[in-house]
Amino acid sequence: MKKIVTTTLVVATLAFGTTFALASSHGNSHGSTHGNSHGSSHGTSHGATQKADKKASVQAEILGIAADGKSVDVDHAPIREFGWPAMQMSLELQNANVAKDIAVGDKVMLEIKQKSATEYVITKITKQ
Repeated sequence: MKKIVTTTLVVATLAFGTTFALASSHGNSHGSTHGNSHGSSHGTSHGATQKADKKASVQAEILGIAADGKSVDVDHAPIREFGWPAMQMSLELQNANVAKDIAVGDKVMLEIKQKSATEYVITKITKQ
């Protein structure tokens, strides 16, 4: 009986350890949140292996502007350069002046720069 209990514990421990290791490696392969969320960290599921300093332009609608002027919520078209589908997300602004004359509801063209594998920043916003 003792042998059966010991064997069961060993098997259970190995199974749990393997599951935990798989879950950990799965989490690491996909990295951080889908958008810092989004906060400017879009998440590695769409761009972790991409080279930093990529740039893209995309049409979007402004959904919100952070009170501190550091980010905006947008609904953007697909961004092929980053491998992103169309989505709503929050993106960091390079500085508060980037959104100086922008209001919620504006249709705009965003210029986005990839700062690192998971960090993106809006460098320019032009009203359409």
